[in-house]
Amino acid sequence: MELANLYADGCKKRVYANELSPETLAEYTKSIKRLIEIRGKNEKPDDWTPLDYAAIKECLFAPIKRTIAIRGGIKGSQVERRSSITVDGDIRCIKAFLNWCADCELMEPPRFGKEFAQTSRKTLRKMKAEVGRRDIQADDLRTILGQASPHFLPIILLGINAGIGAKDIAHMRLEHQRGSEWLSLPRLKTGADRRLWLWPETRSAIDAYLERRMTPYGKEFAERLFVTKYRQPWMRGTHDGIGKLFVTLRSECGIERGTFYDLRRTFQTIADETRDFPTVKYIMGHVASADDMSAQYRQHITDDAIKAVCAYVRTWLFR
Repeated sequence: MELANLYADGCKKRVYANELSPETLAEYTKSIKRLIEIRGKNEKPDDWTPLDYAAIKECLFAPIKRTIAIRGGIKGSQVERRSSITVDGDIRCIKAFLNWCADCELMEPPRFGKEFAQTSRKTLRKMKAEVGRRDIQADDLRTILGQASPHFLPIILLGINAGIGAKDIAHMRLEHQRGSEWLSLPRLKTGADRRLWLWPETRSAIDAYLERRMTPYGKEFAERLFVTKYRQPWMRGTHDGIGKLFVTLRSECGIERGTFYDLRRTFQTIADETRDFPTVKYIMGHVASADDMSAQYRQHITDDAIKAVCAYVRTWLFR
């Protein structure tokens, strides 16, 4: 518990310095609390062996009981076992926490062993094959857009217009939209620069939303471009309002599958048909690997190339 408090203080300083997002801090906190529940607050990680970490990993798969009823008084279904992807997130946060403690000489370097590892790429490929395609069809997406409220329509359009993720949209500021058809929006996850061309439909939806936008609650959110109709930010801590509303809207439209993040998958899938892979990677905010020498030498992506890729996806969606 003492180590966790020190780590939390260090993370808060990074949040104040804009080196870490509040949402990421909330994810760290949630995973570390889960670790403390499994091992106890008085345990010393110095004493843990690789077998202890293997036991911790197995406990992380156990479902978390819902103790607080969600809106409407329904507690929701209880999963039998947490997914490998969810547990991977906990492992990543726990490793970051304990490695930080070791770097600060608060404990000996942790002995994670081979078992306390994230899901292998082979297993991920098998899981992906079992799930099947995750992109959204154009006619389904048009149906969703047709039912979206003015507060949510521009968010969905940004998701498919340029593959922008929910967290990046939720953190957009008023200064990011000045009526221009071009948007400069570095990706929060990687810090990669992005310059994006906005469709006429996207710009019109943003303008219509701004006419209805209300001042958010809380001064810290005053400059957020998008807030809910309840004057709250779309993302706070681990709460993802964008993702939840998209699933609700999709279900109301009679569409069985699809998440907001699948808009990003859809953009990538359709944009790749242009075969301009460097431009697509730039728009998506992907960071090139160290051995990608073409990316290391490439100094610039033209506006014409960016517009051509975004326009291709627009033609696919609106025929």
